[in-house]
Amino acid sequence: MHQIVHVDSFPVHGLAVVFPDESVWITVSVRWWDLANLLWWWLCPADKKAWIILTAASGEKFRSRAVRVATKHLHIGAAKRI
Repeated sequence: MHQIVHVDSFPVHGLAVVFPDESVWITVSVRWWDLANLLWWWLCPADKKAWIILTAASGEKFRSRAVRVATKHLHIGAAKRI
């Protein structure tokens, strides 16, 4: 059983997360009083939004909303100097 620590997730707003299926998700922190973004979250297609559980360096776990922005990602290594 996971114990989720309820902390303010606004500091991780905009964090990019790459899932094992190589899809890219961006965390979104919506304040309770921000009605426009709450409505946007509610209307977002179900396959493009999710609740994810993040683990901080201290070991604490907390959940955050996330929106899928890409189904695949490309990793670019260091470029060769000519």
